[in-house]
Amino acid sequence: MYDALATSPDTTPSGAARFLAFMEDELDPWIRSRYPTKGATSGILGNSFGGTFTFYAFLRQSPLFDAYWLGSPGLFTTDSDYIGQLAAVLAGELVADTRMYLSLGELEATGPVDYYRDMAVNYTRLIGVLDAAANPRLTYAAHVYAGHTHTSAFAPALTDALRYLYGGWSPPGLR
Repeated sequence: MYDALATSPDTTPSGAARFLAFMEDELDPWIRSRYPTKGATSGILGNSFGGTFTFYAFLRQSPLFDAYWLGSPGLFTTDSDYIGQLAAVLAGELVADTRMYLSLGELEATGPVDYYRDMAVNYTRLIGVLDAAANPRLTYAAHVYAGHTHTSAFAPALTDALRYLYGGWSPPGLR
């Protein structure tokens, strides 16, 4: 089903380690040298494949981030079990007190598109690992947006993520 995602070097996922290193070693110091910032850490917000990279940054425990939004993260069933790595990360010492907000559109799980349904299965699995392997330094909330698709969930989820991560707000019905 996902053969089209990995049929050429142009579509084969790679480069996350280099991009994260760039953010940590070049981009963040450059920003901090030119603009006033608050604190040593920052947040990373990602939706779809951006949510995949955000999850990667959390798994690698980047010292740069203490707040994460995983919006409809593109976590698919593949030979690499990235979600399986999460329990080991949570069993260890996180680099910072961390907040995480996870979101998904309901119609991703129930709609006709196979890869969105697979993504929703892995989202549910991700939440299950978070629930089962609690870490005292991680606070998280997850929400499925009723009646929303992969695209339409973006705006309300981003708003709620910002409010949760930086305002201490929790919408009703969150896990």
